[in-house]
Amino acid sequence: MPAKGISPKKTKGILFLYASSGLNNSQLARTYKVSRSTVKRYVTLYENSSLSLPDLTNLKERDLIDALFPTSRRNSQKARYKILKNNFPCIHSQLTEKCITLKSIWEEYKQENPSGYSYSQFAFLYND
Repeated sequence: MPAKGISPKKTKGILFLYASSGLNNSQLARTYKVSRSTVKRYVTLYENSSLSLPDLTNLKERDLIDALFPTSRRNSQKARYKILKNNFPCIHSQLTEKCITLKSIWEEYKQENPSGYSYSQFAFLYND
């Protein structure tokens, strides 16, 4: 998921309260101590899905997340990470053998992968 999402348990709680009690986004955000925009994102996903209140009751938390987030998006994120991870040995050798910065390597990476990671994510993942 893009920005780090909330836990599956919290997601299920928010959506269950939304569907069963009709609380608004601000009330749900205060109850679960998350931002209104986060609540809005999950409520919108729920409304655009074919899920109903009984589904929320019966689905396990992980299955709910799978129902809300299409697998194609998750698979594309995994593929993007895999591409970058496979390049780490080459990146490391470039940094140690040449007088080159991580930022200049990232700039080349970004030209080749326009939908790739931002510099901060790139640097974080490399350093990790």
